[in-house]
Amino acid sequence: MTVLISAFPDLRFTTELMVAGNDLACAFTKVSGTHQGEFMGIPATGRPFLVNNADFCRFTDDGLICEHWGSLTPPRSCASSASQAKDGQVIPGDRGDGPSGA
Repeated sequence: MTVLISAFPDLRFTTELMVAGNDLACAFTKVSGTHQGEFMGIPATGRPFLVNNADFCRFTDDGLICEHWGSLTPPRSCASSASQAKDGQVIPGDRGDGPSGA
């Protein structure tokens, strides 16, 4: 997480929807930030990014996560998206409006 924070100091996770029942919970979030530091060899661009994230977690009887399934645009893609986007622009497919945003 330290690497992410130094590259994207304003990193923000915004929960759009969370559902839980029995031993399973799922959350859909938007992840956003500004590429302000080197990340995976990509120099800072100063540009924002926005991606969708989905997490599904199964819990043990004592409340610990025992299984996790998740989907997030890979970190390199976040930096690449930031380097391709214009200020405030959302990269197509990262709005949940297409197959890559599903």
